[in-house]
Amino acid sequence: MKIIRALVKMVLILFVILALYTMFGQEWIHRIRRSRTASQITKSYQTTALAGEVALPATNADAIQCWSMCFWGMPTTIRVRTVSGDSFIYSARQVSNSSVWKFIQVDPSTARSISNVP
Repeated sequence: MKIIRALVKMVLILFVILALYTMFGQEWIHRIRRSRTASQITKSYQTTALAGEVALPATNADAIQCWSMCFWGMPTTIRVRTVSGDSFIYSARQVSNSSVWKFIQVDPSTARSISNVP
């Protein structure tokens, strides 16, 4: 009887640990991955902007914003505000599993949009 109670307690404890991991652990790991991807996109965008391929962002902290089209997806869209106040939306595509990203202009929000088409 004591062995059965011990087994039930052990199974219950393992279930609680699994439930806590499912509720909090996966969200925590996903948040870290999203943050890392967003910082890679931001860094790659700044490098590309210095090369003159895309619009140069303003210097304020929220000039570059990354997001994803769905809640569980990784960031693949970037909105950039320039010094003049114009906003550009780019689609970010990763180059062969590296930290380098390519940017394709999605929707020019003003008539003064730039083109990064070769």
